[in-house]
Amino acid sequence: HSKMMIVDDDVALIGTANINQRSMDGCRDSEIMMTSWQPDHLATKESIPKGDIHAFRLHIWASITGQMDKVFRNPSSPECV
Repeated sequence: HSKMMIVDDDVALIGTANINQRSMDGCRDSEIMMTSWQPDHLATKESIPKGDIHAFRLHIWASITGQMDKVFRNPSSPECV
């Protein structure tokens, strides 16, 4: 089964591999993982990332909730939490 992890709108990992030694070893299980990182769109002290990973997270939340709410733009804000 597939998994997805988005970290701070900086990195997205999508695939079948678990984040453990058995899956990441490369010689025990047949797994695949895609990682996306956009160094030109990293978080700063003043702002959150605004690259494709950020847009992808917003799309996922909109698909799950059935709405595009402005509160989803900054996941660490008190309104979103």
